Amino acid sequence: MPDSVYPEDQFERAQRISDIGVSEILEIGARARELHAQGKPVITLGAGEPDFNTPDHVKLAAHDAINDNQTKYTPLAGTVELIGSIR
Repeated sequence: MPDSVYPEDQFERAQRISDIGVSEILEIGARARELHAQGKPVITLGAGEPDFNTPDHVKLAAHDAINDNQTKYTPLAGTVELIGSIR
């Protein structure tokens, strides 16, 4: 797997970050795809990419949230509404 999606002539890493490699989670995902392509059963617990389409009710909720300008990062613990709906 290449270190970058950019051709070398278009992107040059700053020297101060030259020792930083590819994200381990991306390497895990690439390995999982390789094994899957070989026909091996793989359950990928990597980058959070589900193997199913987004359910319609989730798409609608996301659309509604965007229209309601709920587009900022939330607190790590979750919003008051979310916490209330879980408890």
